[in-house]
Amino acid sequence: MTIFLYGQDAYRLKQGSEQVLVGYGKKYPGSLNLFSFDLSDKEQRIRFEDTLKTVSFFEEAKLVMVRGAFASKEISEWTEKIVSDRDIYADKHIVIMLTEQFPGKDLEKINKKFFHNLFSKSSTVRNFEYLDSSKLTNWVRSEFVSRGCSIDAASIRALVALTGNESWRIANEIEKLANFKQGEITRPDITSLVSNRSDLNIFDFVDAVVSKNRPKAYEFLYKELKSGRDPHYILTMIVFGFRNMLLIKDLMDRKIDQGLIAKKSGLHPFVIKKTSINLSKFNLNELKASYGKLLEMDIFSKNGSFNLVDSLFTLVLS
Repeated sequence: MTIFLYGQDAYRLKQGSEQVLVGYGKKYPGSLNLFSFDLSDKEQRIRFEDTLKTVSFFEEAKLVMVRGAFASKEISEWTEKIVSDRDIYADKHIVIMLTEQFPGKDLEKINKKFFHNLFSKSSTVRNFEYLDSSKLTNWVRSEFVSRGCSIDAASIRALVALTGNESWRIANEIEKLANFKQGEITRPDITSLVSNRSDLNIFDFVDAVVSKNRPKAYEFLYKELKSGRDPHYILTMIVFGFRNMLLIKDLMDRKIDQGLIAKKSGLHPFVIKKTSINLSKFNLNELKASYGKLLEMDIFSKNGSFNLVDSLFTLVLS
């Protein structure tokens, strides 16, 4: 069967995928085989297909976490064929959880048929778009309650005014406030502890990391962490930036012009133009090696097996 989680709200998307992992871990204690693949990478597509072909002699369930299934039209069509040919929608022993950090309208542009099949045939479908109004208020309140705190509506509005509706940033500030004070969180608490939001310039940051401009990359990372940016969000954005670079590089090497690249990849023309300029400076093998390290960091960070902040600084300084 398939589970389909999508939407721009990265933190809540991460929460949703973690809830699935916890649920299946409880359902199949000691007999759950867990796999993770990014299908925007050719080698990982091969491993993904091999994993689906492997038959277990025991009654074990497979939970296969997949992202990048909509990295391009070609990749989405390839994934759709794999899912269809192996009748994954009806298979109760193999569960593929597809997560995509894009709104539904963008996924439809890449492959409308596959999107609608996932939407209609998946056992679970959740759309994690940015919250606003009462939904955002309720979510913020529930996050405080889960940490043993309470907060009124006016204080929530004050918090959102400083952070915006980006859930990574809000959750990080909620954690900070809850660690500072248990019980009722007030507007003076928010005013004293929460700084104004700042936007991560992912293009410049990824450029600094890949081009080995260590001082600039270090400065970016230090400022983002000091401003309260969640390290998991930073890693997510770096992975996203690298994935776009590799995808665009592959299409450029095949002599596809930027207009067709936009159509095939679903990426905004500005992203393609900015990235293609940067790509002229980078070695493809080095890009792939760095991307592999990032994927390992992402997997290990979910397991909680190392300090993510230390690993990010090691990445930008290596």
